[in-house]
Amino acid sequence: MEAVRKEAEIRGRGNHSLLVRDFLVNAEDKLRRLKTAAKMAQGAFRECVEFFAESPRTTDANTFFSLLVRFVKAFKFVIAVVLLSAHREKTPDAKTKITQVEQRERRKCRGRRCNFERRDYS
Repeated sequence: MEAVRKEAEIRGRGNHSLLVRDFLVNAEDKLRRLKTAAKMAQGAFRECVEFFAESPRTTDANTFFSLLVRFVKAFKFVIAVVLLSAHREKTPDAKTKITQVEQRERRKCRGRRCNFERRDYS
């Protein structure tokens, strides 16, 4: 922004000067808002990282959020397993449905290496 201000001062008065001054007025406001938003985002990130007992100085945003995403996926999977086991206890044929799903997954893996193993959801 300093370079634009200097350019406006150098040009003095004229058609180009008006364009530079208009740009300067509009860009200064946008830049001010962006700086304020960036400071708020940094503060929110720092609070979030500290909430999860990490150090904001040593924790990279990409690392932190990828860890958080993995945790959420694992949490949703566990919730689904718990709901499935609760449903299995209520429904006698739920175990048969689980076995059918497992067999279907094994058929998909024929001829390929798959990491499918029988899981005990109880």
